[in-house]
Amino acid sequence: MQDKGLSKLDMSGKGVKALPPQIGDCVHLETLNLSDNGLSTLPAEIGQLRRLVFLNVSMNRLKELPVEISGCQAVEVLNLANNKLTKLPRGFGSFGAMRVLDLSGNQLVSLPPQIGGLNTCIELTLSFNKLKRLPAEIGKLVKLQKLYLSANKVELLPNELGQLTELKELDIGNNKLAVLPPELSGLVLLERLNTVGNPLIPQLKEAGKVHGKDGMFEFMATQPYADIYVEHVQKFAETEGDALAADDEAPPPPAEDNGAAPKEEDKKEDAHDESTPPPPPAEKEKDAVSSGSEFSDIDE
Repeated sequence: MQDKGLSKLDMSGKGVKALPPQIGDCVHLETLNLSDNGLSTLPAEIGQLRRLVFLNVSMNRLKELPVEISGCQAVEVLNLANNKLTKLPRGFGSFGAMRVLDLSGNQLVSLPPQIGGLNTCIELTLSFNKLKRLPAEIGKLVKLQKLYLSANKVELLPNELGQLTELKELDIGNNKLAVLPPELSGLVLLERLNTVGNPLIPQLKEAGKVHGKDGMFEFMATQPYADIYVEHVQKFAETEGDALAADDEAPPPPAEDNGAAPKEEDKKEDAHDESTPPPPPAEKEKDAVSSGSEFSDIDE
């Protein structure tokens, strides 16, 4: 890096394949844009950028983040959208100034409990991942105003979402939700709720059709709905327990015989893998970053 005193660096779309460790010498950097490149890793030295406020590494090939990234304590906006992240590093929830976090378009299957440490965050985008559930600690993001969870695999939301009393927009469309936590009915500041594409129970759908979001929340505050919700949660817990038990009882895979010669079929398959490049990501997944600016109030 030539100018160690610069405060802004834009290298978006420059075909950068690797970021040199010397990036850590640019201690005055406040804005760093590395989007739309071919980055597969970030150097540990990025954690030395203590003054960094804006970091954009979207549209790359990142599969993981260095633990040291939590050293960027001044970061307010962090864009990690459209990468290949499957997990977040330990310490990820220690960003003390985070306001906007975009993790959409990745391959996350879960979030660490430490996510609850981002208690200054006002906008969190998790759309187009593979999330099946959210940790209860999500309820600690008490300043959150916008939460986008569309296009995941969530079957049950934590009751702690009801603690997000500043929430104004909630997009939970295109998941696997049949019921919603009754606590959501207490989010009096909520202006937009998207539930489109979920297998909601008929009673919820009907309540929404008649009086919109308010009608849905009114029904969710009743005892009949509370009974329905408890029954659904119990069935979900039983199903989850059965699935875990089945996993525990599954026999281990047979040990590989390292001394055996590979079969002819294996040779052919290996040759195919080497000669055939992986398919490019679908355009829908590449561009599917939910802005949350346009979506239906409720499921029709």
